[in-house]
This record gives sequence, C-alpha cells and structure tokens, in this order.
Amino acid sequence: MNRRINALIVFALLLFILAACSNGNKETESNGIPEAVTEISGEAVTGAEVEYFQKRLKSSVLTEFSKKYNINDFSDFWESEYGGENPKDVLEERALNEAIKAKKILIRCREKGIYDEISFEGLRAKAESYNADHEKSNAVGLKSIDMDSFYSYYVENGKIELERYN
Repeated sequence: MNRRINALIVFALLLFILAACSNGNKETESNGIPEAVTEISGEAVTGAEVEYFQKRLKSSVLTEFSKKYNINDFSDFWESEYGGENPKDVLEERALNEAIKAKKILIRCREKGIYDEISFEGLRAKAESYNADHEKSNAVGLKSIDMDSFYSYYVENGKIELERYN
C-alpha cells in the first residue's frame, strides 16, 4: 500500500515537473519571471534549473539503463519501461533532486555573504556579464564561463567558499 502511495506521489510530482518544463524557460503571464517548480526556504527552483540538470544528467541515465538492461534499440528509449522504470521519469526525478541540492547550497552561500544573487536567471546574467567584461582582458585566469556549465561553476565555487566557514 505504501509503495502505491509513494508511486502516486512520484507520478504526481513528475507530472508537475513536466508541466513546468514543457516550454523550456516558461514564463508566467503577468511578470515574465520563470515559473517555480518548487520552493526551498522561500527560494524558487525554476523549470529552467531542472531543465539545466536534465541536460547534464541525460547521458548518465541513458548509459545506466543501457548497461543495466542491455538495451540496443533506442528508438523509443525515453518512453519505454525497463524493469518497471521509465528512464524519462528517472531523469526528471534526479534533475529535480540536483536542482534542490544546488539551491540549498546557494541559499547557504547567500546566508554567509558569499553570493547576493542566487536565482538561476540572476546567475546566468552574472555569467554573461563576466564573459563580456573579460572577453578582451589580458588578465590571467578564467576569461569566460561556458554557458552550459555556468550554474555548476557558481555552485561549486560556493561550496569551496562554504568550507571556509566550517
């Protein structure tokens, strides 16, 4: 019985995520702010954040399933079930969990004064600004942030800074 209830909860959560992510960076009608999938300590975890982690985790889920279930035909891979699991559902759940973990780290970074901006969109703007400012710089060090990795860059640097407080 508990297993069924858990499965229904996971299914409902995944439907919610799918709805939130169905339009990429889906924006609300009224204010143009990306829609929240969930909240952590009052901070929104947006569909864009979950989608970011889906892109980063997609190949690992594909590899895991192909090895575990000896899959050779990938024509309908994301829609199929293997051993009672759907790869798309697994990907979405892992991406949401990673987005939540990242948001918790960023919240701690803001609390410690490491970052003042912790929204996905705000960090993207910081990365774009950083790249523009350093494009023609002769400074030593990181001259640009890969836009496909910018969020992880901020989270990882934040984790390093948080270690100084422990």
